[in-house]
Amino acid sequence: MPNFCKGCGSELKEPLEQYDAFEGMHWFCFHYAYEHLADDPEISCESRHCPTWHLEILRTEFISRGENPDEIIEKAILEKWSKSART
Repeated sequence: MPNFCKGCGSELKEPLEQYDAFEGMHWFCFHYAYEHLADDPEISCESRHCPTWHLEILRTEFISRGENPDEIIEKAILEKWSKSART
């Protein structure tokens, strides 16, 4: 019988012990439900584990290297789609 995340409702795929520390949720669902200090999930909070902050760090790093983050994401999406179409 599948188990589902108490935050988003999707099926939990990893071993269930992994979710014990997060009240039966994915770690990011737990973060946004209990730890995220900003009202808006698109605004990073003070936690070093904040997924929104991690995305900001990556975006800033790509830009500092002269790369366009949106183009990198689009390329990754196209690669993922082409792989899934082959299977």
